[in-house]
Amino acid sequence: MQRQDSVAGKSQTLQHPNDATIAVKSISGQKQDKQNLDYVLRTGLAGGLAGCAAKTIVGPLDRVKILFQASNPQFAKYTGSWFGVVTAMRDINRQSGLRGLFRGHSATLLRIFPYASIKFLAYEQFRSILIPSASYETPLRRLFSGASAGVTSVLITYPLEVIRVRLAFETKHESRPSSLKGI
Repeated sequence: MQRQDSVAGKSQTLQHPNDATIAVKSISGQKQDKQNLDYVLRTGLAGGLAGCAAKTIVGPLDRVKILFQASNPQFAKYTGSWFGVVTAMRDINRQSGLRGLFRGHSATLLRIFPYASIKFLAYEQFRSILIPSASYETPLRRLFSGASAGVTSVLITYPLEVIRVRLAFETKHESRPSSLKGI
């Protein structure tokens, strides 16, 4: 399937929409390569920002989830009802304000930006290796591309995940500075 588009007088030729080796002419008429530093930086930035936006939206839910998973004694009273998550979020907001709902979120963003960037970039690179053209594309090859990207990003960013969970688990201001001291 081929499509010709015209952008500011320059044409673009797109082959199969899922083809990892699509040759796209930019507005300047130059061919973009997926190994090009400019392409890598732009897609890495886009992946990182998208990951940060998604995590910010679900930040309060993530904080309550960690408190429930860790069986935090202060939050055990919320676990028996359907509205426990909402009640826990409301009580955190009353006690600590909006900052309480986002405690540990800065560490989340420090972790998710490189995680999402690496995952997005690694997927593109693995995909271009495993699927050099549309004729090689199969669900199994796409699965391996995604799985390889996920493993790569987790291996590189796992230490940041440990810090994030420790910060999110803190429930009150204590005399000690932070649980980061134990890391």
